[in-house]
Amino acid sequence: KKAMSNQQQPANIIFESSKHLESGEPEPQLKPNLLTLYSMRFCPFAQRTRLVLQHKQLPHQIVNLNLVRKPDWFLAKSASGKVPVLIEPDGWTLIESLVTCDYLEDAHPEPPLYPGDARKRAAMRLAVGKMGDSVIPAFYRWAMRRGDEQKAEWESLLAGLTQLQAQLGDSNFFGDCDQVQMADLMIWPWIERLPVAAKMLGFQLPADRFDKLLGWTSRMEQQRAVKETRISDDVHAAFFKAYWAKEVQYDGLD
Repeated sequence: KKAMSNQQQPANIIFESSKHLESGEPEPQLKPNLLTLYSMRFCPFAQRTRLVLQHKQLPHQIVNLNLVRKPDWFLAKSASGKVPVLIEPDGWTLIESLVTCDYLEDAHPEPPLYPGDARKRAAMRLAVGKMGDSVIPAFYRWAMRRGDEQKAEWESLLAGLTQLQAQLGDSNFFGDCDQVQMADLMIWPWIERLPVAAKMLGFQLPADRFDKLLGWTSRMEQQRAVKETRISDDVHAAFFKAYWAKEVQYDGLD
């Protein structure tokens, strides 16, 4: 299968499946001696791993998967059927977004994504924990409910974002840092999707209440890794529309 025909395809992505492979389709012939990421283009958890791979400019190949009709050969690699799955050339396999990202940091420490200061590293972990405990669950509850329940979940989401913004404080990036760190990349995928989903559902993030978080968003949009993994608002919207209609569509949305 050919790699995606995209002139802006980053040079370190050696191969990417041109469609999301599904049950009944053969496993692609992958190149040896390369990191392999099993992914789904619209999955924010898989985007975390892609962000780290791009930040570090690590050569790798990507197999995109249909998560509704998963191929048996993928389930043999990941019993949970979830992405991301990161596989080393020798077959060593790792799952879970945060674990794969920390592994890449340990195995390929340059350029670093954790500061040397232990207190800053602790602050970053608090921010990522707040994202996982409060913001991400509220995001999905809000996106999937309707009516008064949805309005209540929007308030829960705003409360979580308020706590997240407090973790950012007056710093340019999380962990009281002046350049992008692991925490920023772990938080970004949902912030990328939030304005699109909010507009479609008739909500708007109060700019005056979230000025610091919106400033961080602007700085993140300038990061190379974000530019190289970002999906356009129109394509996100097309995916959300199909997803909410229970007609999940992975390909042909561009």
